[in-house]
Amino acid sequence: MFSNPTSGTLPANTATLQYCFLLPTNDFSEVMGHGALLAYGVTDFLEIGAIGNYIDFDGGSDPSAAGPMARLRLMQDSAYLPEVSVGYYGKFGDDALDQNT
Repeated sequence: MFSNPTSGTLPANTATLQYCFLLPTNDFSEVMGHGALLAYGVTDFLEIGAIGNYIDFDGGSDPSAAGPMARLRLMQDSAYLPEVSVGYYGKFGDDALDQNT
């Protein structure tokens, strides 16, 4: 999942706000992508929140998309088995950024 690519979910009653940006040409002149994630741990195994993307094109249209996200931990890690979770995010917005996974 986005900025927090792990099977772990947030502990109950905790929140996280994450932001990242992408500079595909290694400078601030042409294209800059922005991403954000806000999540809340409802229980120790359920996390809900929102995710969004915005791409800033110099002199062009600026597509954006945002939507809900959720992650459910199915199995906690142990000495012999890895942690397993499933998740969903939906992004609704401008053409190239529309995704439902």
